[in-house]
Amino acid sequence: MTVELFCQVHALVVSILNSMARNPETVSLMLAFSLLFFVNQFDENRGHIQPPPLPAPLFGDESPVVDFYLGDLQATLEFIKLSRTEEWMVMYYAHWDTASLDAAKEFDLLAKEFEEVVTFVAVNCWWPYGSCKSRVKPPMYPIFVGHVLGREGVQFTGIQKLPEMRKFLKKLRNPFTYVQREEDVLALRAEDDTIAIAYFNFTSTLTPPGLASFHQAALSSLEKDPIHPTPFGVVTKLDLARDLGLNHSQSLVLLRNFNYTVTFPPTERFKAANILSFVYGEAREQRVVWISPAGVKSTILSQQIMKGPALLLFTTDEEDRGYQNNYYMLREVAMKYYQCEEMEEPLKDIIKFIKEKRSPHSPEDCIQSTVPKPCCQSLATVVPAETVRVRGNVCQICEQSSVSYSFNLDYCAVTAGKSCHSLWPLFGETVFGVPNNCRHLNNFYSPFSHCELCCTRDNLVNRHSNVCDQTLKWRTSRPVDHDCVYCSNESHGQGDKTKHLCETLYDRESAKVLESFRGLSCIADVSVNFFAVRMEYFSVLAERLGVEKTVLNERSDVAIIIDEEYEEFYLHPLDEDVTVLSLQKFLLNFTNGELRRNLTSGGSPARRKDTGCVSSSSSSTGCIVEVITDTFHEIVLDDSKNVVLLYYTPWCGACKRIAHIYLALAQLFESSENIVIARINGDQNDLPWEFVPLAYPTVILFPLKHKENSVIYPKEQPFTLPHLVQFVVQHSS
Repeated sequence: MTVELFCQVHALVVSILNSMARNPETVSLMLAFSLLFFVNQFDENRGHIQPPPLPAPLFGDESPVVDFYLGDLQATLEFIKLSRTEEWMVMYYAHWDTASLDAAKEFDLLAKEFEEVVTFVAVNCWWPYGSCKSRVKPPMYPIFVGHVLGREGVQFTGIQKLPEMRKFLKKLRNPFTYVQREEDVLALRAEDDTIAIAYFNFTSTLTPPGLASFHQAALSSLEKDPIHPTPFGVVTKLDLARDLGLNHSQSLVLLRNFNYTVTFPPTERFKAANILSFVYGEAREQRVVWISPAGVKSTILSQQIMKGPALLLFTTDEEDRGYQNNYYMLREVAMKYYQCEEMEEPLKDIIKFIKEKRSPHSPEDCIQSTVPKPCCQSLATVVPAETVRVRGNVCQICEQSSVSYSFNLDYCAVTAGKSCHSLWPLFGETVFGVPNNCRHLNNFYSPFSHCELCCTRDNLVNRHSNVCDQTLKWRTSRPVDHDCVYCSNESHGQGDKTKHLCETLYDRESAKVLESFRGLSCIADVSVNFFAVRMEYFSVLAERLGVEKTVLNERSDVAIIIDEEYEEFYLHPLDEDVTVLSLQKFLLNFTNGELRRNLTSGGSPARRKDTGCVSSSSSSTGCIVEVITDTFHEIVLDDSKNVVLLYYTPWCGACKRIAHIYLALAQLFESSENIVIARINGDQNDLPWEFVPLAYPTVILFPLKHKENSVIYPKEQPFTLPHLVQFVVQHSS
């Protein structure tokens, strides 16, 4: 039995060995499987994955932000419940994310400002072992969400910088305004062209039905429009509510500056979602829109300018400046632009309100101080109309009084003879030509005062100042928006009560602009849309439109008109301040077709005509003159030369393929005295439309003395050196 078994095993082994000899790959497979078997059996760390290292907290112990850096969402919620504040703000972040690291610094500063009234929490929502990652699932990092007790959370979708986060948080704490007077309504209408006004009866309760829904809608609007949400207001007086069309409690209307009032449908349920849809629906109107491109690729700007000609004001928006921010200047201009006859009265009060807030010393609220102040009159040197843009002297004549008493009205009136301004000839006319100079003269009509004349250099056209050209002979006419203001004091015989009267003088040019501009949209073929862009965040957009970076660093405001249909843009004169008057002139000139198209001129200074030419290497003898917008007329339209011009762009593959052929052409004609081989980067240089090609690359020959007979190199012709030479010789003069 044993011998037989041995013989069988021996035969089997011999058979296997013979089979392996015939098929050596079988041996390899058997060895591989055996190895895998032993590794699988004896590997003690089978299936073990090394966990990632624990993340470090994003906020230190001294920070008012409580950081749940392990992503424990349940612990976060329990902490918020135990907090004593009614508002809290949560930051969901990833500890490795650069945007999260940058935003954390801003969030920490915000927390230090509001730590007494708001709870600040941060959660690492990327950590895979935390509950936040599985429950919240943020699409990107970081995300900020503001919460108010008893309300749904509101995501902050604005620019993640301290000033913007501060505005959001303040709005979160007070999402609507209580309206008690007509002036409160005007203040809201000055903010936006559409406002949501509701009335609730607070007689029997502090929380009337519908108020919670209105409050939630106002909160949600912060997420809809983080830069400039629609203002929400609650009227508390029944008589004012009825004047606004609010006839019962829990009623809501949209007040629109340029259209009729829209009432919330009574058939709709007064819920937050319905209110928000109503406010941000088709009835919403905005004549001035803030544009805030996202931090990623965005089509926001292109979508807006596709609607028609657009005026973009690049400006700052500082919270502490209030109405002095030039956003309100742009709103004033826009209202006048759209102030057609049927809208004149409704807009008049709003424009007046904005003007008064921006200019506190306007005639309507000019209150005299009890402290003695000099009675002053501004004068300017005579500047001829043809040299109106030159700088001149601005002089101010003041009566410096040593006692406090009320003067007669004619004392400071410009039409009277008994005032310091009537004495200016005694100073000598030459003083007006000397800047930074002061002269003194006794007042013939009062022993208690003397006259002082001080002059300084100023720009008479560009400055928005209280200046009048003396050639007007101080004529007084109806008040206008700006310019020469003089103040006089009138005693009314009522003890200390003195009314401070201010009247306005104006020059003919300003009056003409004012009368022509108001309601311009009603007669123009195409209306202009108004947009505001934050200069401090998006100045790169202005730079791409042709404004040099050095200019942007020096200015706080830049205005540009973009006409997408004709692919043109116009730049507000950079040597002028952006003012109400200058914007009106700018828009008038655009409407009348009197603006000159702004042409971007790019390219390396080392490639300008006067500094050298372009070649493929230092050993090349050929020269290709690099043309830019500023040198196009000088080089290409030079009547003494035949100019061959290649239009190219850096992204054009075909342009690169023919570059060596074009360089060889330049080498052949290097010794020619009247043939210039040149090129221009069409991506960086704007040209008048008659010189713009339809495609790249394009070669055009501008003949000597006959530039109007320019010839395009035929597209069907092969782009070879012999054909190019034949083209140049045939068409050159």
